[in-house]
Amino acid sequence: MMFELWDELKEKMLPRFQTRKSRCEEDDMLQGIVSMIAMFYWIKGESVQTFEWEHIKQETFPVAPINWTERLEFILLKPTQYHCFIQLDELYTELKKKYGKNEALKKNQTAALKKKALAIGGKCFFHYSSSFREVAFDCELEL
Repeated sequence: MMFELWDELKEKMLPRFQTRKSRCEEDDMLQGIVSMIAMFYWIKGESVQTFEWEHIKQETFPVAPINWTERLEFILLKPTQYHCFIQLDELYTELKKKYGKNEALKKNQTAALKKKALAIGGKCFFHYSSSFREVAFDCELEL
């Protein structure tokens, strides 16, 4: 899915570091950074409007790694170095975990709200809207 691009880039860059070369291709790292920023917006339910760093770092994203702006700034200073590659990989790992947790919480919330609406009985229409998903259902219960 959305993390596959990073996995492909990582597999492409890793052999360079395993052969004791201390640098990778800058374009690969920049593609990984751009992909991560695009994911922040996608998870937020928006499309990317700009890749201007000053604008991006002012944004609030509901699912993002801790200190992501400082860490990406560090990576952008010397994107071809091994420690920056490791830092970007850690950011992806954290984002993947937080995204999974967020999706599970949303799923549980939706299930709980459905149960609550069904428990009311009779005819009901329930509408639930979150930042990037909408759930609606009708229910008819006989008492």
